[in-house]
Amino acid sequence: MPLCFLASLVGTQSEEFDRIEFEPGLAVLTPPEREKLHSLSEALTLRPQLGLDVPGVVAVEADRAALKKIQVEARMNVILAEQSGLDVQGIRLRERRKAILETLFGERYPDTPLSAVQQQFMKPVDPQQAQGRLALDEIAYVAELRRQLVATELVTDQALEQLAMARAKAVSTVLTDEEGIAPARISTSLGKTVKMGKSSWVSLKLKLENR
Repeated sequence: MPLCFLASLVGTQSEEFDRIEFEPGLAVLTPPEREKLHSLSEALTLRPQLGLDVPGVVAVEADRAALKKIQVEARMNVILAEQSGLDVQGIRLRERRKAILETLFGERYPDTPLSAVQQQFMKPVDPQQAQGRLALDEIAYVAELRRQLVATELVTDQALEQLAMARAKAVSTVLTDEEGIAPARISTSLGKTVKMGKSSWVSLKLKLENR
C-alpha cells in the first residue's frame, strides 16, 4: 500500500506524504514536518496492521559542508561561553567573535600572518580617491577567516553516519513518544546516501511494511 493512500485516509493530498525533509547538517524536525508526521500517525492508527520503516539518510556533500560550518560555529560558542565578565552586547560581541576567529585561524594556519589576510581587504576610505587612506573591510575580512576555517574543518564518515541515524531517530521518536504509535510498528534502518532534492533539503523517504 503506497503512503499516498494513507494520506487520502486523513484528507491529506500532499504528494510528499512519504518524505520528511531535513535542513543540511541538522536532524531537527521543522513544524511542517511535524505536522506531516501527525497526519501520518492518524493514518497509521486507522491501519493497525501496517508498520513503517524509517531509514537514516545523509546527503554527503551538502551535509558535510553544513557540518563544517556548524562545527566551527560550535567551537566559537564554546570559547564565548568560557569567557566571563565581559560585555556580550552589540559591537563588543562582534569584536569578541572576530578575536576568536583570529585565534582559531592562527592555530590552524600558523605560517600565515593575519596581516597578510587583512591586506587583501584594505579598501579606500573614500571610493572616489583610490590612492587615498585605506581601511580594513572588516565584514569581508571576518568572512574570509571563517571561510578558510570551514574549508579545512574535518567531518568524519562516522559523524555523517551519526547524523543519518539521528534523523531516523527524530522521526521515530515523534511517532512513538509524541503521537502514541506502538514502538513495535516503527523500525529504523542503517543510514543510506541520498541526493539533494529540488528544495535543497535532505529527504528521508518512509516505507510502509506489513506487521
